[in-house]
Amino acid sequence: MLSLLCIVVKRDNSLNNRRRSEFCRRYRRDNYAAKSSPTYGYGHPTKCIISDYDRETDRKNGIATLNFYRWANGILTESRFVEKNYDDICNCALGLSLSRKLEHGLSRNDTCYSESGGRGCLSNFAVADSTPSAVRGLYNDPGEFSYGHGFSILGENNIDVTFCGVHDRCAFRAINRWDLFENTTKKLRIYRPFFAFPPPGPIDRALTTTFWAFNGDYNSYSNVNVKVNGTICTMK
Repeated sequence: MLSLLCIVVKRDNSLNNRRRSEFCRRYRRDNYAAKSSPTYGYGHPTKCIISDYDRETDRKNGIATLNFYRWANGILTESRFVEKNYDDICNCALGLSLSRKLEHGLSRNDTCYSESGGRGCLSNFAVADSTPSAVRGLYNDPGEFSYGHGFSILGENNIDVTFCGVHDRCAFRAINRWDLFENTTKKLRIYRPFFAFPPPGPIDRALTTTFWAFNGDYNSYSNVNVKVNGTICTMK
């Protein structure tokens, strides 16, 4: 059985009363993952040098896309780009791209390994040629253990974010303001809100996630009752 289940329900009247024209207008304006956006550069890097690309535009488009996804899910706080740990994040993306890897951490045998890149690869990352595409990839990641990827996009208190891309890899870090730590029986436990999706109001099919996830202690016999349009449903 679930030993702990904390469900945070945030309903905003602006979602219930949102007009379809309003959603479509912002979708067309801010969702750069669905339209042309500057890329991280063409051609796979052959040296331990980060290719030059239009970083200013990529940052602007990446933040606009990120905040669109948050707004579409009823998250009222907006994220912003910060420089903190930027070099680590870039060195992570460089190492992943040169090594053609997609996993946490860099080994000393990897091409362009650095301690800085190793620290940066403790973050989330995605296969993408631009930050808007990376945001969409993290949001939609259906992996069984990829709950944290979506939460890096939708965490209500993920205000400060840092990201960097190299060719076909993006490293993305949401500054951990949303981690609430409690030392219980000498074990560090992390509690994060649970978000139900989709919110009320019109929404594009491309923004509908393909899985549900709970953050909590559970076993194969866990279940919880939730209301869907007033009908009680059992989720296992």
